[in-house]
Formats: sequence, structure tokens, C-alpha cells
Amino acid sequence: MRRLDFLLAALSFHADGPAILVLDSCELLAGREEEQQLVSLLLQRLPGSVSIIVSSRSSLSFAPLTTRRLEGGLLELRDRDLVFDQAEADSFLRCNLPDKPAWLDRIGRPQQTMTSPDSGLGGPCPEGCSDERGKEDDRCRYLYEEVGGWPVAYAFYCLGKGGNSSGSVGAVRAELFSYIEREVWVGLNDKSKRFLCSAALLEPLDRELAAELLPDFFRFGAELVDAFPFFFETVDSDPGSRGWQFSRLYGQFFREKAGEVLGAQSTARLHRSAVAFFTRHGRIERSLAHLRALSDWSEIVRLLLSQKHYWLDRADYEGLLSWVVQLPTDIVAKSLQLGFLVGRIYLYTGNIAQAYHHLQTVFSRAGSGTGLWMETGCRLAEALLLRGEVEEAVELTQKLVAGSRRFSRHRVEARMFMAIGLHLLCRFEECRRIWRRIETIATSRFLPLDRSSRSYLLAPKAVFFNLEQGEFSESERILDEAIQVFRENDPRKRLSWTLLFKGVLKLELHRYEEALAWFREAAQVSDIANRSVHAAATAFLSYMSASTGRPEEARLWLAQAEKEAEKDLTLWAPILCLLSRALLTVEEEHIIRDLRRAWNLARQRRMLLPLALCAYTAFAVRARMPRQGPAFHYCLRAAEISSRWRVAHREAQLMLYLYRMGRENGDAQTGQYFDRGMALIAEKKFGFLLTDDILIDGMEYGIKAVVEKRSADQDYFLELCGYWGGRGCQALEEVFTDAPLALKGKIADFWIRNGYRAAAPYFERVIRTGRQKKTIARFQQYFRRLQSLPPDPLHIRMLGAFVIVRGSDVVCETSWKRRSAKKMFKILGLYPDTWFTGEQLTDMIWPNCTPDKARANLWAAISAIKSAIEPELPAREHSSYLRHGDGAYKLHLPSGSTLDTVTFQEKVDQGLHYWKGKDFARSLLCLEEAVALYRDDLLPEDVYESWSDEPRDRLRLLFLGALKTMVDIHFTRQDIDRCIPLLEKILACDPIDEESHYTLMQCHSFQGRDVEVIRAYRNCCQALTRELDVTPAGKIQELYGEIIAHRQEAGNRKSG
Repeated sequence: MRRLDFLLAALSFHADGPAILVLDSCELLAGREEEQQLVSLLLQRLPGSVSIIVSSRSSLSFAPLTTRRLEGGLLELRDRDLVFDQAEADSFLRCNLPDKPAWLDRIGRPQQTMTSPDSGLGGPCPEGCSDERGKEDDRCRYLYEEVGGWPVAYAFYCLGKGGNSSGSVGAVRAELFSYIEREVWVGLNDKSKRFLCSAALLEPLDRELAAELLPDFFRFGAELVDAFPFFFETVDSDPGSRGWQFSRLYGQFFREKAGEVLGAQSTARLHRSAVAFFTRHGRIERSLAHLRALSDWSEIVRLLLSQKHYWLDRADYEGLLSWVVQLPTDIVAKSLQLGFLVGRIYLYTGNIAQAYHHLQTVFSRAGSGTGLWMETGCRLAEALLLRGEVEEAVELTQKLVAGSRRFSRHRVEARMFMAIGLHLLCRFEECRRIWRRIETIATSRFLPLDRSSRSYLLAPKAVFFNLEQGEFSESERILDEAIQVFRENDPRKRLSWTLLFKGVLKLELHRYEEALAWFREAAQVSDIANRSVHAAATAFLSYMSASTGRPEEARLWLAQAEKEAEKDLTLWAPILCLLSRALLTVEEEHIIRDLRRAWNLARQRRMLLPLALCAYTAFAVRARMPRQGPAFHYCLRAAEISSRWRVAHREAQLMLYLYRMGRENGDAQTGQYFDRGMALIAEKKFGFLLTDDILIDGMEYGIKAVVEKRSADQDYFLELCGYWGGRGCQALEEVFTDAPLALKGKIADFWIRNGYRAAAPYFERVIRTGRQKKTIARFQQYFRRLQSLPPDPLHIRMLGAFVIVRGSDVVCETSWKRRSAKKMFKILGLYPDTWFTGEQLTDMIWPNCTPDKARANLWAAISAIKSAIEPELPAREHSSYLRHGDGAYKLHLPSGSTLDTVTFQEKVDQGLHYWKGKDFARSLLCLEEAVALYRDDLLPEDVYESWSDEPRDRLRLLFLGALKTMVDIHFTRQDIDRCIPLLEKILACDPIDEESHYTLMQCHSFQGRDVEVIRAYRNCCQALTRELDVTPAGKIQELYGEIIAHRQEAGNRKSG
């Protein structure tokens, strides 16, 4: 094997029986971590019946696998050729067979009987068996009796015996059948043969089935069950369990004997009875198996069509296709309904070529205007759009609308695909008219649609119209409603598309963390339901991770996306993979090459957003390319295209990028780009382009616009400065000094609206130096308004270090003249809605003082609180932050104040609410915000104060619950890298949490980090011994034992 693609091709095979996969010359993977991780992932996904041998002259990080499949195995060889003769196979089996390697020493020893002589089913071994065939028979007997068909043993035995060193071996059937014929079949009476053959035709057999179709089961079959337990118990076994593969071969032997024992008519009657039984009990695939045995193809077609939701509801498209491909070609061609179903399935699985072929065939044969013609035409239009044949898709939808004989849902659906096609052709006016008509019809009482159908028709409008037109609120409303509906009922499998659209919306709004959460959920949902969406979602995850400075995560997603990119004929995935590579590489030549390829692909399909992403990427990596080179070129071309098709938000963003690059290159002529970009932002209210774009300094541009723009724009950009809070107000101080009088008035209004008390000296200066009475009176009024402003909001942090911020000023530690005052403020802050009497406060703070002394201390502490928070407050004045009445005290938080303990609890509650509703994307966002707030336990400096114990414990439990919920979500998504740091946080807070110890060990095991598993186990043992003097739970011990046994086994192999 000389190339990695050969290796990946080898890993795609599946085996129905015991098999072995030999990967030779794997040293090509040495030092290529990405490829090793990909190969490791693929190896883990192979069937459990497959064993793996890795041969390499270099050490590989993915071998041995820590996810030890129960029945398969992994062997790693060094410096030896993979050609096995009989002696080598025997040597391998001696070292590697589980439990009883001594069986080789017993070769040739005669066997007594296989079953009880009283049953009439067995008897002694045939004479001469132990001499001529003893070795072979003993091997076979051991393999299925003792080893249960363990794949490594079976495969290696056949590999050595046959002298075959090919990649996979599962060929033992002839030898095994010959053995069963000699050892079992000849000892059975006729009644037993008939019963076993009947049971084999019905395999796997359960009691309900046997009672209905085999009348003698309970009277006669019990002895057979005792004699052949492995045969009758397979219905309850896991297909990867020990002995299951052998039982299939054993059953196949009896099925082949059924024809001569039962006769054709009896066999057919049994199959017919089984079909009726399994159909009645909803076990459709078992029914189909018996119909296939009868070659009743027409009945198979009828059952596939009537029971298609058996597969569709589970998104088991391959399962349905596996039955269709077994049908004769002429049978499939006769059924238009079946052809349409097959076309839909290929469409879901991303095989657009096959989908187009089947749908086109059905569409050409269906009667014009019929329901099947309309429905097939809609699916065919979708396939054409995915193939990039947009003009043909629009022409087809026009034909569908014109040929529809009645007002129907399919006619509206055809209009939907027409609108999408017109959007891709940039014919926005026609697109707008059609979407308006679709929306009117979808919400009309004349065409009553359920919520799922309505969302299905309107969801594409959010991306293929509202998003391009800058109508972000409307786009989000439509998508939120569609996601809610599709989570409950999604017959057309559109949830994954809608989640992807929501991620695209957040990307356009520069809300990158939210976008990542939606793309992750889209990837998880589409992994089964829609391969095209899965390819695009993983590509977006790679691109977003690279854009937000997460290169390792980006490379992992990129490896997966590139593997699946060919399934996305929309070209989203290939384009995003190229852009991800451009972001991750540092070589100028590769960056320019990848950007050019991505741009050409996007131009080929007239995809406006990917064109813009190409320009954004070029701007992000401009420092790695020549000055005034490709970055400026791509941004300029993308801006021209956006202007031509009136996509205002992208044009504005690109104009700011062009202005930034012009300034960096000393080009004085780029001011026009700034003017155009800021004019579009002010006109369309696209302030998020300044506040959320991490690639530019939005505040600098906003302040510049305040100074240079006309009056109307100044008002908008002044309001936008409020986004930056105190920084924005402070930045305007320099502008205020030299600003004209009219602008000074606007800035003064802005400062007062934002409560910027530091503006007072600037107002006083205008009052002192003003020449006009009107101006002086105006700023005197500003000054009075500033003095009468409501109190600054308080921002109190008690999780971790105790910090108070009043407005934008931190209350420093030296401001607290009395420790008791600080302690009282903390108590009031812990219960902001509670009134405390003086007696309650004195009991908590001065429990040992006399009443008079405690009362004097209380008044002194209250005065010290006022002095610390409001030093400008005159003596005996009422505080803006304390309420006093009837001898009780309460903290008063003005509007805009925050208390991290309250915010933390609210975020946790929201996250758990979304988690219970299966809205994992929003749940993660809320819980991540909550965890970020929990910097440490509550008030660690007051850990010995009794009044802090209860809230500290309560908040710690909430924190641990939030972390465990996040672990649950990530573990379900198999996002192991995100689970480990969360579990470490949990154990840092609660070292005796055995469930978290076990999950952490599992995560390390899944990643192939045996040493970390052992370290985690030892930490668990130490914590439990130290705190509780107990040992870990049984499952922890069991997992640790498996790891130790695996390492010992690997060491034995290497030493052997």
C-alpha cells in the first residue's frame, strides 16, 4: 500500500462473517497526525466481526486502539511480512487466543460426544476421526464451541491454512459445512432434521414465532434447544457477540438442507406463514426475507411501498435501498411509485446522479398533471438545483405550475423551487413576487396546511431571500418557527437543512459562537438523515473553527469534511474546505491557489455568499500574501458583485475591508470606500458590521463617521457608540473638544442618555467659555440633567474575588474603611430582594456584642458602605443603593445593574430548560455563559463565615449540574475533546464523583489514551480512599481491568 487513498478505500469494506483486515506498510502514516486520527476513527467504525492487523516499521499513535471491540481485535506488527504459513498461524493462535490457548496442545485428542445420547441427536465421533481428521476437527470444534467463532482466531486459522495473505478473509464455509455434515447431520433422526430445517428457515427463532408456526416446539423442540442453544438464542444476541457469526453459518447449513428434507411445497407454505406473522407484528425486514426466498417480487414491491415509513422514519435509507437493489430490473421499471421512492432515497443520501436518473424516468412516464407527475417534478427540480442546473430547474418548475390542473400543495412547492432558482440566477424582483405569493398561499385558509408543510414552504425564504435582502429579523423568525416545528414533526427530513440555514444566518451576523453551535447540531442531525447537509455542516465547522483561532479543531473537521465533500453537489463543502485550508496554511503559494479554486467554484454556480466568504478569507489572510495583491482584488470584485445584485450588507462590509487595506498600503484614494460603506450601514441600519466584526476596529470607524458624516448619519452612529459603553463615551471626549456647536449638543445628549458622569467637566468648560447666552443656558441645562441622572448601575461580582463596579469605576479595596461594612454589603448582595432587620444583621456580624454596641456598629457600617460606594454623597444623605424603612435594610440595584450570582442562576435555569426541550444548541450557549460566570466558589475570602455556607453550596451544586449537562450533550454528540476539560472541572470541585471519574476514563479510552485512563483511575482511588475510605464502583474497576489486560496482551504480542 503506497498511498493513503488505498488505505481509506480498504477501510470502507463490510463483512458479514468473521473477517480480518490486514493494513501493510502503514509507516506512510508516521508523522502525519491528521491522517492517523482519520484512520483511527475509521477503524473504530468497522463491524465488530472484523479483526485488524497493522504492519508498520514506525510507531503509530493510533495503534493499538483503545476502543477494544468486544469480538474483534487489533494486532500491531513491526518489521515483518504478513505472509503466514501453518506454523505461523499456530504460533499466533497460541499467543493470542483468549482464555484457553492450550487447545493446540490437545490437537489429535479424540472427542467423546457432542450431545446427550438420550436425545438421539448425537453420538460418538466417526471412527478414524481423531486420526485422519482429528486436527482439523478439533480446530473447528474449538473455534465454535470454546472460542465462539472469535474473528481473529477464525480468520488467522484460515489465513494460515490457505496460504492466503490478502486483505480480508472470511472463507470457512466449505470446511465447516463438511464438519457439520460428518459430526452432526448423520446423527439426527428424520423428525429432528425436519424440525431443525424448519427452525433454520425461521431463524432467528423466538418462542412466539415457534408456537405459531412449529406446533411441536414445546413438546419436541425443548431437547433441540438444549442441544443447540447457540442456534436458538441468536434472536436475543447482539450481532457482534461471541458465536453469533458462527450461528449464522450453522443455520445456513440447515437452510440448504431444507429443500431436500421438507420439500418445495412445505417450504413455500412455511415462508408464507412467516410473511403473514412478521407483517402482522411489524417486523418488515423479516417478511421481506421470506418473500425473497419465495421470489415473490411483486409482493415485495407492494410491501416496500406500503411500509416505506418503517425505514424513512428511522432515516435508514441504506436499509431500504438494500432491498430495492435485490429486485430484478424489469420489476423496478414497472412500478412508477417504487421508482419515485428510490429517487427520493438517493436524493436524501446525496447520490444526486442516481436520484436524477430515477426521477427523470418516472417523470417522463407519469401522466402530465397527475399527483405523481407533480410530486416527481418537484423532487426532480430539487435534484437539478443540487446539480447546479439552475436554468433547467426554473424551466421545469414553470412547466409544473402551468401543467397543474388544480390548486395543490405540489403547485406551491414548485413555486418554492422556482423562487430558489430565480434567486440563484440573481433575478431578485421576480423572486420577491413569487415569495410574496407563496407566503400568502401558505397562510391562506383556502389551502389548509399543517405547521410542518407551512414551515417547509417558507423556511427556504429565510435564506434564499430574506438573508440576501438584509431582512435578518424576518429570517430568524421564520427559521426559529421552522426548527421548532421540525423538531416535533419532520416527514420531509428538513430539520438538518433548517439548522444549517440558522448557522448561516448567525455567520452573516458575525455571531460566531452561536453559528458554531447551530452547525454542530446540523452535523449531528444530518449524519443519518441527509449526507449533503452533513458535508456542508462539517465544512462550515472547519471554516468557522479556523476563523475563530481554533486550528486543531479546524483540522479535525476539515479531514471529515474533505472525505464527504463529494456528496455535496451544491459545492458548499468543496468551497469551504478550500477556504479552511487557506486559513490554516502559511505558505503564500498554497493560499493563493486555494482562494482561486474556491472563487472559481463559487462563480461557476453564481453563489453570492461563498463569493463573499472568499473575499472575507482573503482579507483575513492578507498579511501572508503580497501587498495590494489578491486580497484587495477579491474584495473589490466581491463588492462589485454585491453592489450589482443589491446585497447591501455584504457590499458595506467589503467596502470597509477595502478602506482598511487602502490605509495599510498608504493609499489616500480609498476614502470613497469608507464613505460608501458607512452610508450603507446608516441607511440599512447594519450596525452589527461595526460592533461584531472581529476583523476591523468598529468603534474607530463609528467615531470617524460621527465626525465626518452628515447630520442624519451622525445621529445613527452616535447611538451605535452606546454599544461600546464607557469606551464609546470616552472616545467621544476628543471629538467633543473641537466639534462644532451642533455636534457638541448631540454628543452631550448622548452622554446624558448613557449616564456618562465624567462629561461634567466638558459641560462646565463650555459654560465658562461660551459667548452666547443661548449656548450657556443650553449647557447649563445639560449640566443639571447630568446631576439629576439616576444612580449609576452597580455590577457586583461575588463568584470568585469580590468586586463592585459603579458605572465604569471599580470600587477599590481601600475605599472600605470597615471590614464589617464590606461584610454587611455581601450579605445584602446575596439576598438582593430580602429586607433584613437590624437585629438580623447584628446577630450575623456582631453576635457577641451588647445590643447598644451592636446598634452603634450597625450605624457605623451603614455610613461606611455609603462612603465606599458613593464618596461624593454628603453626610446624612440617603444612599441611592440602600433602602431603609421600619428598622430594616435592603440593597437597591438601579436599572442596568448586574449581580453575577443572579445572572448565573438564570443562565443555568435557561440552559436546563432548553436541554429538557431537546434544544441542545441554545442549551449549550446558556450553560457556557453560566460556567464562564462561575470563576470560583462564592466569596472564597469568607469561606469560614456561617452565613455564606448555604448559598455557596447551592451555587456549587448548580455549577456542577451545568457542567454535567454540558458533558451529557457533548458525550451524546461524541465530541470527546470538549468532554474532558469539563469533567476535569467537575472533579476539581467534587473529587468523589464516581460517575464523572468513570466518564472521564471512558473519554480517554475512546481517544486511545490508555495511560490517561490509568492515571484517572488512580486519582479516583486516591480521592475515594482519602475522603470516604472506600474503593471505586464495579464498572470503574471493570474498565480499568480491561485496559490493563489490553496493555498486557499488547505487550505479549510485541515480545512474541
